[in-house]
Amino acid sequence: MEKLSTTKMSYEEFDKLVRETWPDSERARKFECVAEFEWSNDEDHSLEDVSVKDHTPEEFAEWLAGNKKYTMIGEYQIMGALIHAGKLEAGNYLIQVWW
Repeated sequence: MEKLSTTKMSYEEFDKLVRETWPDSERARKFECVAEFEWSNDEDHSLEDVSVKDHTPEEFAEWLAGNKKYTMIGEYQIMGALIHAGKLEAGNYLIQVWW
């Protein structure tokens, strides 16, 4: 049996981290994970083994720039981009959506 460590964060902390990491992007400044990922209240979202490998730089850059081809992006992609940017460490995350 293996015990895994998990970092918990609220959806508000996640939103704030995205906004602060890419302040020059209008899409990042308006980012709301609840809307982006169609999450509901009273949910926990477990993201396991998140790493920089989940980040696709070209696609993420297009999403960040507001390219219509990439109107939505996955939570693993954004978490991988945050790891790539040095804002998070690779690992397991639990994002809590409670309001």
